[in-house]
Amino acid sequence: MPEDTNPVNPAPEPPAPPPPREPAEPAGGCPGCPLGAAPDATETPEPAGEPVAPAAPAEPAPAAPPRERKPRPGWLASAHCGKMSRLEMFAAPAERGFECGRKVIVRTDRGTELATVVFGPRQADFAALPRDPYPILRAASAADLAHQQRIETELEPAEFEDAQQTIAAQRLAMKLVEVEHLFGGEKLVFYFMADGRVDFRALVREMARKHRARIDFRQIGVRDEARLLAEYEHCGRPLCCRQFLRGLEPVTMRMAKLQKATLDPAKISGRCGRLMCCLRYEDETYAYLRGKLPGRGAYVLTEDTAGQVLAEDVMAQKVTVGTADGRRVVVPVKAIKQVSDKPLAPPERKLVIPEPPPPRPAPPPAAAAAPAPSPGAGPRRRPDAPGPAQPPAGPRPPGAGRSPQPPRPEGPGAPQQPGQGQGQGRGRRRAGRRRRGGRPGPGPGPSRGPGPGARPGAGPP
Repeated sequence: MPEDTNPVNPAPEPPAPPPPREPAEPAGGCPGCPLGAAPDATETPEPAGEPVAPAAPAEPAPAAPPRERKPRPGWLASAHCGKMSRLEMFAAPAERGFECGRKVIVRTDRGTELATVVFGPRQADFAALPRDPYPILRAASAADLAHQQRIETELEPAEFEDAQQTIAAQRLAMKLVEVEHLFGGEKLVFYFMADGRVDFRALVREMARKHRARIDFRQIGVRDEARLLAEYEHCGRPLCCRQFLRGLEPVTMRMAKLQKATLDPAKISGRCGRLMCCLRYEDETYAYLRGKLPGRGAYVLTEDTAGQVLAEDVMAQKVTVGTADGRRVVVPVKAIKQVSDKPLAPPERKLVIPEPPPPRPAPPPAAAAAPAPSPGAGPRRRPDAPGPAQPPAGPRPPGAGRSPQPPRPEGPGAPQQPGQGQGQGRGRRRAGRRRRGGRPGPGPGPSRGPGPGARPGAGPP
């Protein structure tokens, strides 16, 4: 049979040989890219011994210029809002009309509230604040204050009583503390206390159905309860948590011990029953001053003595040192020269001899004294000078030369002058001795003096 020259399915032709392989491009992309990959295995390696030039590092992209922040000047005021007395910053529309103590209407993340300004508007840059301040809508009018009064006297007590009944009906283990009805009426906040977690989802649905508002139940502790209900502290001032504190930080017993405060719980506990927040105010200062004193039990050396620290006074910066001979010396911290954990030898006492005082200067020579007049010599006078007036000759009238005396009362009931009776008695005794002739001598018998006719100086016959 002749061979078929026009077959229907001709035999396939052999495949064409592959084209010659070109060198592979670097893995980095386009030719000449500095971030090329290592050469392919089919490439001829460079001869050994020749150094390979390192790839040039990629230049970092230029940093974008910092975005210039435009200042946003405005008036910034601080105010308390809500029953928890939250201290927030608000943007005031103007400088005047929002002074300290003014009631204002503000808008916060909770809704429209009534706030009290505690720090008047001051100039500030809103762009430098961590967040934009809440706006002050307007100053509270008389109608706004009357509306707030109605909320506090009518709405909140009714809502509190309704919540109490609903909690009792659902048998929830929680204690309702306070209810807060916002000024705008868009939200009700209920504060309660409980020992653990409480599932109050059914309670929230029931309260939202009754009041047609957003319901928020917040669980609080004893410190927040005092912040809500209490007003004044032991010192007579309003509670710090209600006045200016923005957060309640922990207070430890170490702070009370460091400040040498009494450890009586009734005196260092606040209205909440916990340690008072004011113990934290000066803790940083006390810690700084305490770090400058040697620890109790350390050995110190001063210029005068050496011993062991027994006590310290943080505020006065003094320590009480017990010496080896049993004495207790109060030493200021500035006088301490060395502090050690081992006993130190006392300093050597040097005998100090005080210097004699400087000699006193001799007194100046006195002027020559005038000769003293001879005894009996009277003042010299001129011969022609008239002499002193002489009293007239003759007997002197009784009482002459004496100053006039006031008349003395007489009679048995008349008062006596001091020493009057005593002087009269002495006068009578002198008169009696004169009649007897003299004063009695020391001998056994009375001795009489010489008679009226005896010569002076004559002895006994």
